[in-house]
Amino acid sequence: MLCCKRVSFYCYRCALWNPRHQQTIHRKIKHLAVKNLRSSQTFSQQKLTSFGLPTKKPLLNTFKLGSRRFVPWGMLASYSDQIIEEVSTSESLEDILNVAEKRRSSMRSVHIAEVFLQLSKIIELNTGQQPHDLVQNKDFVNLCILAENLVSEMSNTELITILNSLLVLCADQGLSLANVVQSECHHRLHSFNYTQLSYVAVWFHKRKQIRNHTMGKIADIFQKELHKIEDFESFARLIVAVMPICTKTFEKEVLDRAWCLLEETDPKKVPVESVRFILQALVIIRNCHTRILKHCANILLPKLLSVSVTDLSSVHFCMAYLGFSHKELNSSIRARFMQVLPQVNKVKEIICLMDVLGPISSSYVRHQLEEKLLANTDKITAEFIQGACNGLRIMRHNNDSPLIRKITERVKDLISELTIYDLIRICECLKNVDISPADEIFEILKEKLLEILDNAISTSRVKHVAYCFSQLPCTSLDVKVLERLESMWSAYHAGDILQIRKILKTFSEKPSLSGEVMRNLKRLNEKVGSYSCENILNIKSIIYLNQYIDMLVSSRVDPDYLVTAMDQYSNCIVGLSPKMAVQSINRVSKTGYLQRDVLDKAAEVISDNIECIDLNHIISILTPYCIFNYVPASVPTFLDSCAERFMPFLDVVSTDHLLHLAYLLSLSGYFPEPLIRKIFSVEFLMNIDKQLKVSSRKKILNQHRLFCVNRSVALQCPHYEIPWFHQKHCPEFMPSLINENQRHHTIQEIKYFLTELCGGPSYLRTNVLTPYHYNLHFECVLDTDGRVLPCADYGSVLNQCKDMAIGTSHSSKWGVSVKQLPPGAQRVAIEYLFHNQFCLKSHHCKASSIAKRNNLEIIGYKVIQIPYYEWNSKELFEAEDRLSYLQQLLFSDCKPMVKGQLETELEHQPYEEDQLDGLHSEPTKNEVTDNHVLKVLGNMDKWS
Repeated sequence: MLCCKRVSFYCYRCALWNPRHQQTIHRKIKHLAVKNLRSSQTFSQQKLTSFGLPTKKPLLNTFKLGSRRFVPWGMLASYSDQIIEEVSTSESLEDILNVAEKRRSSMRSVHIAEVFLQLSKIIELNTGQQPHDLVQNKDFVNLCILAENLVSEMSNTELITILNSLLVLCADQGLSLANVVQSECHHRLHSFNYTQLSYVAVWFHKRKQIRNHTMGKIADIFQKELHKIEDFESFARLIVAVMPICTKTFEKEVLDRAWCLLEETDPKKVPVESVRFILQALVIIRNCHTRILKHCANILLPKLLSVSVTDLSSVHFCMAYLGFSHKELNSSIRARFMQVLPQVNKVKEIICLMDVLGPISSSYVRHQLEEKLLANTDKITAEFIQGACNGLRIMRHNNDSPLIRKITERVKDLISELTIYDLIRICECLKNVDISPADEIFEILKEKLLEILDNAISTSRVKHVAYCFSQLPCTSLDVKVLERLESMWSAYHAGDILQIRKILKTFSEKPSLSGEVMRNLKRLNEKVGSYSCENILNIKSIIYLNQYIDMLVSSRVDPDYLVTAMDQYSNCIVGLSPKMAVQSINRVSKTGYLQRDVLDKAAEVISDNIECIDLNHIISILTPYCIFNYVPASVPTFLDSCAERFMPFLDVVSTDHLLHLAYLLSLSGYFPEPLIRKIFSVEFLMNIDKQLKVSSRKKILNQHRLFCVNRSVALQCPHYEIPWFHQKHCPEFMPSLINENQRHHTIQEIKYFLTELCGGPSYLRTNVLTPYHYNLHFECVLDTDGRVLPCADYGSVLNQCKDMAIGTSHSSKWGVSVKQLPPGAQRVAIEYLFHNQFCLKSHHCKASSIAKRNNLEIIGYKVIQIPYYEWNSKELFEAEDRLSYLQQLLFSDCKPMVKGQLETELEHQPYEEDQLDGLHSEPTKNEVTDNHVLKVLGNMDKWS
């Protein structure tokens, strides 16, 4: 027989927690308890009545053994419901905690889970209660201790409920309960279903603990069960947490599965939170998956009215970060924000509105946002101070206004709670504000930053502190910062060196630095320079080299380092894959540096795998070859291969892609007839015309490309009989910077020497617009004896003077005279080539200048192009040398334009031998009467 003590333990551990045995146990315990109650004198009638027990009936409703009170299972359910009801009906944190403390002896895991759930709901409602206030509450600490003791007995559902609640309540407060629950979840991973597993993954993701053993196990389960997950919500939570630790191969599988689930799921049943998770996952891996983004945008559009401001702001940020523009969604989000602006009073929502509306809104809307933030400044906590400062920076709030003063006061009050990331945004906000450098706020920030610097043990923390000092006034710079940067030199990687270089450049631009600071800056700059070159030369992986070049481009470092990095490609291209070939070609386009080894090797790889290349990549592949006018020596038919890959899909490719392709090929003098016929078909031009009615950046770009293609085809391919129909639209394409270029000091120098050489201003035209709307810096006319003729006496070179050529000079206009040139006379176009018309750190001329020369010579000009590196060379330092240089170019019979390296660099250009070869070819004397020109004139007469 069971004794009383055993009854007590057995009832508590079994009857209460094991419902399967409750009937049998209840029957045995009741029999024993009734027997003991009848024979025991400790249970008097008074006690029975106080316990609510019947004194006459033998049935036991409630009994007490030892020091414990027990309730039979039939009454236990109703008692449990009563506790849950009390908790759920409480309206404040204090009421819920009072109920939990009062019923503590009767609390089970289900009650604890309900208490945590209700606490998190109240915090989310933002009723003025803050999580850090809750953690300091004694009743909450007692509740956490009770929960720790019962964690092992909780069901999976109760465990996940507490886990989710802790994210809202105190995930970052260092409570031991969080670690206990986290550890228990780790042991139960294989018993969780997909939904519960996804919540555990989100827990680690939001706590920024993605690289631990538990996340590794979750990622392994996710990879094995990827195609078995049918619930889109669980999949979305898993993808945002697992993506940072996935391989590139698995990323592609996950995105393919995400697209399948998106297609299979009813858009009306897809929650907004799941869409947000998918977008955040794409941001993490920096993958602009166009199909997924479009589908997500279409899901969100009908639901905008029910989506919270914070979720919409997150969606807008993700779309903008990925470079995806959905006009209808963006305009709808802005309209929604404008609609809710008068009702918004929460700090978090105000910050979201500032992020979205700030950069594009009117001054009135900005004033409204500033007024709302000013009214809620006292509610700004350490959590929101970073967002508030960033919003003010976005809105370019640079005045020392009451709002800035209140923000700085809040910074002073919260300085002990601020992290280094908060301080970064604060310093960026105050950088351009008109506040005196001696203001107290800068001293407070300096003390806080030095305190962080003293305790910093990681390179990133030291970098962040140095960056904050670079944003503050010069009086705040402390030599300790530079010394600490130098002391951790051995721990820096390549990315750190680039960021430090940028910080040091900002320091160097500050005025009134002390002598000690300047000496440290000089030493660090020298160290950065030598280390950067050594680090580049040690790179052997083309993947890492691509990433490093991206960092160099974004940091805008000295071009010498960029050239060194690009030259390192020669040591990394062994075993180049098609995918890496495309990525390397994109880096060549970004930098503007002609890396022949990469372009040659990539051309070989892509030509061998041309059928596997995506059509969307063809244009990015062709860009450097066409822009730089480079034909790979190993694959001379490379342009033909790329164009042929495109030809079967002319009817399905978008008009923008086709026009871009035609423009690139026209720069290289390559005009595939099917493509040209398609571009100048009536249907295609009507589609382009519809697009041009929309005012946007794409409109201007497409106009320019169609204009250039039409000009090149009309001049170089008269047998296609494509009319020059842009003549009446020429004023729309007049460069806006023509006059600025004409005022350039080098242009003025050349004008002075040419005027002296030709015999006066009347023999030289400046700022000329030729037929087919080419702009020339200078123009003159030479007869057969090499004498300069007055320009004002002669009309257009093609005798199409009424509407074909309109040019201006300071003293005369031309194109209105009908007097013909004397027999054998020729017009001379003189152009100065700036440095941006050549490849980076090279004398290789870009295709646009060469195509311009070709077309001008077809029109009938003799073209002289003066490279910037020749005009600014030491050989032409004296005025006499420059005058002799121009005289040789203008009057000598043999006039090589560019000497030395340029001759060898341009020997493989895609033109016929009798046409221009780079910058060297000379027009024949009878070029104006050439059959090619006559066809052009006949074509023009036909369409005039």
